[in-house]
Amino acid sequence: MTATTAGPTYVIFEVSSCEGVDDNLPENPLVSRVVDEIKREFGTLGVSGRRYLGFSACLLPVLNLSPSVLRARVVQALDLAERTGLAVFFHLDDMHFWYKRTELIRDPEAVEWSAFPKKGEAYGPIVPRYWLNWGNWVGFPAPPPCFECPKFRTEVASRLTGPVAEPIVERLKRWKADGKEHLFAGIAIGNETQVPDYRMNARAGQEIDGIDLSRKPPARIRMRREDMVRAGYASLYRWGYDDEAIERLAKNEGKSGDEITADLLHQVAHDYAEFGAKTLRDAGLPRERLYTHFTSPFRPFLQRNQRSRPDAVGTAGSVALPPPVGSAVNSYSRPGFTVARDMLDLADLTARIAEARGPSDPDRAWAAVESYVTTGQPGVPQTQPQYEVYLGSLFASGARVINVRGWDIPLEAPFAVKRAPGALHAIRRWLSGADLPTTLAGQTSQASPETILAPFSARRSSDSTKPSPSGSGKGEI
Repeated sequence: MTATTAGPTYVIFEVSSCEGVDDNLPENPLVSRVVDEIKREFGTLGVSGRRYLGFSACLLPVLNLSPSVLRARVVQALDLAERTGLAVFFHLDDMHFWYKRTELIRDPEAVEWSAFPKKGEAYGPIVPRYWLNWGNWVGFPAPPPCFECPKFRTEVASRLTGPVAEPIVERLKRWKADGKEHLFAGIAIGNETQVPDYRMNARAGQEIDGIDLSRKPPARIRMRREDMVRAGYASLYRWGYDDEAIERLAKNEGKSGDEITADLLHQVAHDYAEFGAKTLRDAGLPRERLYTHFTSPFRPFLQRNQRSRPDAVGTAGSVALPPPVGSAVNSYSRPGFTVARDMLDLADLTARIAEARGPSDPDRAWAAVESYVTTGQPGVPQTQPQYEVYLGSLFASGARVINVRGWDIPLEAPFAVKRAPGALHAIRRWLSGADLPTTLAGQTSQASPETILAPFSARRSSDSTKPSPSGSGKGEI
């Protein structure tokens, strides 16, 4: 029996509304209230057998929180799992929320550049600001981090090893002795890992309004033309690349320099996710409970339809085109993805996971580390029959964890779980042992170009072989 069909399976509800919680509080009071509410809603369902119910205790910004607060939040979640019998799943942000780390964000070696250094210069031009398309554009007063910077990696590793892994490893020893190791559903390492590319906005010919969530209260800001650049050149420079090396490699590969750069940056994202997984694995956490987090399932839909959108023509990179499935796969963890029902080709996804694993590794398991009760991203709430097919098909295709966003967000928000009573009924049936339909498992979504492109403008929004700068070839991207 392969790892795809063996082991426990989980439906996790994410505590999502944590923006207003003080980062200095050792415990998050919202998490305790929401977990108790989930427990009251489902009672004893999902606390025994092989199908489990659980919670994700907000997105944990491993760099913005102090080490002591980060550890306290992890311990709080472990204590809640032990008290309620609900499994705990951790979702770690290791790239977006790091603007409080002033000693790093002001270091030109630790941040990303929008081009290679000019002759005689030590650094390239620094990307001015980190932007995320989360329905509205959100900006932070820090550049994107350089994933290949040793200083940055050292800091990330120290947070993952001490505050995160140590209390979980210690608790797991006790839970295993008590037959309760299922209470640890796992960890998603990363938050839609990617190297940002904002050039698609430059083609629109206008500056874009956004919100700076680092300010209290949040302040309106604008994405300037100088913000609309591709990041990643600091990482590639550390690999030995410059403009001439990219041009040589492009000529040898028969591709454009833009395509080669995109391929290389997908490898950068892969290697960073692998680094995080290896760090937690070396700290004593089991591989089968570790997951990456990428948006790769959207890639084939965008590949087929991207050129129907004028401002995306000619662009490449992780914002205009997500990294391929192989970027999420490594030998230290299982792959994890954001999934949306109307942009999901499960047959293709599982084939790509198998291709990346290869015949020597039979593990085909993965996780939907961010999912929704809606038909799309956004979309209308799924009915009970729709969600039963969706849930059954995800599990039948190898998903071990389905992390559902939106338990506690306001009802008027598009992803609010409580707007989808049919989904809740479907989850109850699954927890009770019912066999759910699996008809999506072998089907390809037929979403229209408008549906496919909408989420990217209206959503919430190692040991690897590295490519050779000499142009003699590159590793698997």
